[in-house]
Amino acid sequence: MKLPAMVSQVILPTGEHVATHRTWLGRCPRTRAWVKADAADLGVPRGNAKKMLGKSRGGFIPLRKGASQQAMGRMRRPETLYVTEGIEDGLTVAMCKPEARVIAAYSLGNLGVIEFPPAIETIVLVADRDDGVQEQEKLERAIARQQARGHRVQLVLPPPGLKDVNAWLLAGLENAA
Repeated sequence: MKLPAMVSQVILPTGEHVATHRTWLGRCPRTRAWVKADAADLGVPRGNAKKMLGKSRGGFIPLRKGASQQAMGRMRRPETLYVTEGIEDGLTVAMCKPEARVIAAYSLGNLGVIEFPPAIETIVLVADRDDGVQEQEKLERAIARQQARGHRVQLVLPPPGLKDVNAWLLAGLENAA
């Protein structure tokens, strides 16, 4: 089966392209909206919609350079960095905060490994609401690792009952309508 894909570069803080992240897309038969191809009604086995080509450890997907418009390795002033786990959540943050520097770490485990430059003063982690013990431990480890490198970390979670920042935005839009 041939499907369109969203393709994103994975880079290190130095700017080196180390991997390529691919997310296959399909149309939801009910709504005709574009969705990840692993949606149950598309007939694609779960987990097959995303693939990484290359060695991505310590890399991230850059989504917006923020107000400075500087590459991360060229920043001269302290900046705040917004980090999400997934690309879709990162794009939501970038849309809502166009002045912000936004990246997707693509996993909590990887977030703890990324070595951001000292100019990244504050990391605002816009995390998914995962209540599982393992996910909570990964989140705590990632935060602790970044704090140990000298970064201040702020955590933003969607309200209880909402999975991620996308669901939070959609709930707000539905309530406003």
